Amino acid sequence: EDNQIRVFELPQDADCGEKWAPGHDQMKPVLSVLEGETIYDAAWLPTMSSSDPASCLFFSTSRDNPVHIWDAFTGACQGSYCAYTDAEELTAGYSVGFDNRAPYIYVGFNNQIRVYAIDRPGRQHTSIKTFKRANRETTGQRGIVSCISFNPDKSGLF
Repeated sequence: EDNQIRVFELPQDADCGEKWAPGHDQMKPVLSVLEGETIYDAAWLPTMSSSDPASCLFFSTSRDNPVHIWDAFTGACQGSYCAYTDAEELTAGYSVGFDNRAPYIYVGFNNQIRVYAIDRPGRQHTSIKTFKRANRETTGQRGIVSCISFNPDKSGLF
């Protein structure tokens, strides 16, 4: 409702397999960033490590906004990955995902996935169509790509 992404840091003594100690249910965010509209998805950079501040990045997508890359220490927006329709109108992605084998962000749209180089925010992307209509026949996945996950065998399959 408030269009904010909140980052929490688990206490050192937190054991996720056991019941939490008293006071852990009152955690406060260490970082809050404001998105422009309803948040659709967010994901951490797969190589993120708290000991390496340069890798502490997360990505978000929200209604009527481009995909943003955020610094998890400062909350600063490091860049945007913009998508436009054929009529040059900004369009929002519905999901974000990563293939751990390559430095790309995969963004789900209607009937397609757009692939952006992580180190190059902007408009430049490669499109992967998920649905095709030809000669009265249809093939592929039709509609919104609302989540993206890769096969853990590193074969490149979604």
